Amino acid sequence: MRILWHNILALILTAVATAVLIRYRTATATFLGNVARIGPGHSTDEQTLGLIAFGICGVVLVAIVRLLTRNHRD
Repeated sequence: MRILWHNILALILTAVATAVLIRYRTATATFLGNVARIGPGHSTDEQTLGLIAFGICGVVLVAIVRLLTRNHRD
């Protein structure tokens, strides 16, 4: 049986990310709440933070989909 190191690394990264998100849940909720401030009627700084939060969510989603759909048979 072969050890699949990429699966172990993905599991460790998931555990660390989950621990950080739980530990700093208030800051995480505030940061992700900025997505609602992208539209008009908000300052440029709020809109920029909203776009950054939205972009990070998009990058994470694409990374998860790529990890799940990638075939690692070597």
